[in-house]
Amino acid sequence: MKKVLLFGGSGMLGQELLRLFSSDPYKIIVPSHKEADVSDQKSVFNVIKKIRPDIVLNAAVLVSVDACEENPGRAYMVNTLGPLFISDTLRTLGLKKTIFIQFSSSDIFGSDFNDSPSEKEEGIFPANVYGRSKYYGEKFLYGANNTYIVRSSWIYSEFKKTFVDAVAEHVRRPSGVFAVAGDQRGIPTWGKDIAENVRALIEKKYPYGIYHFAPDASNADATRFEIAQEIAKILGQKDAKGLFKKTLRTKVFKAPRPASSAIITTKFPKLPHWKKSLRNFIILK
Repeated sequence: MKKVLLFGGSGMLGQELLRLFSSDPYKIIVPSHKEADVSDQKSVFNVIKKIRPDIVLNAAVLVSVDACEENPGRAYMVNTLGPLFISDTLRTLGLKKTIFIQFSSSDIFGSDFNDSPSEKEEGIFPANVYGRSKYYGEKFLYGANNTYIVRSSWIYSEFKKTFVDAVAEHVRRPSGVFAVAGDQRGIPTWGKDIAENVRALIEKKYPYGIYHFAPDASNADATRFEIAQEIAKILGQKDAKGLFKKTLRTKVFKAPRPASSAIITTKFPKLPHWKKSLRNFIILK
């Protein structure tokens, strides 16, 4: 059995990973936040020394963009220093064969509306504290042994209410008009698809490095407004004109957001088409 140590196991992606790594040939260990706070170097060292894992998954993150703007110190402790503490501990303990997977974000790019960056380190100009904290967390890991960096965007999951759930709830029980950004584009990504492909990344022994887990978009990623319309369509609402109002992202969000969160993959197979996964998620729920 391979021992898997999961940081951030109570979060949205963490719970998806917990479900996928809870069967043979893995034995997953999920310490509580009190037992293993990634922003506390001594805490990280002690739990890794005790478990001596074969695989470390770091899904611990301060993910609220607004919260990161309001408390940048905490954002950098969790999103930047956390990955460093894990990597440094593995090196200090001589765990040279341990695989480390760090989960990052498309928000590191801060892209213009028409941009869809690949895995190359180009066009990285984060638009907010969250994006900067995730990027700096990555930089500490560049060149580290046995390390994967997995970037994704606009994650949704049954384990946390997201934009997808809010829109679906509005379609089912309309109340007024839902204001949705029409000037921000991206590709919604099901957390379940990410977790399943993390196993594939490990088991198929892909070379270590940076990977984009991007759904197939068939050259048709979408704005948040268009995603809302797709959700309405899935739920059988053929005429969604009266349900949504297109607006600017600055009218919807407090903290700055990049115009595009879309990314493309050149090193890893595309995840299932975003419309297919979105439909399966909504129907299953």
